[in-house]
Amino acid sequence: MSAETIQKQDEAFGFEAHHLMLSVRLKSGAVYNFAYGYLIETRLDGATLTLDFISREVHITGRNLMPLSQYLQGHRLGWVQEQGKRFDVGKTDDTYISQILIVNKEN
Repeated sequence: MSAETIQKQDEAFGFEAHHLMLSVRLKSGAVYNFAYGYLIETRLDGATLTLDFISREVHITGRNLMPLSQYLQGHRLGWVQEQGKRFDVGKTDDTYISQILIVNKEN
């Protein structure tokens, strides 16, 4: 991933040719990296995109999440990040991520 891609804090996600891991960035500054090899299923249901990994679920809430779902299918999504309200300019065709919740699965 290029330094230019990493620096763009106003964007909801970054993509390139192919990735081995997905980096999930929270507003708190915490960063989680998930291996695509452990991704079992993705579900897009309205304003929530759920990523089902072996030991955790990642719930991404926002607007226009279909591009993320499509990039995930080809392991092309390198990172996603929560965005503050200042980045929600109200354009319905722009992707906006309001919340990311990471949940441990029960064994």
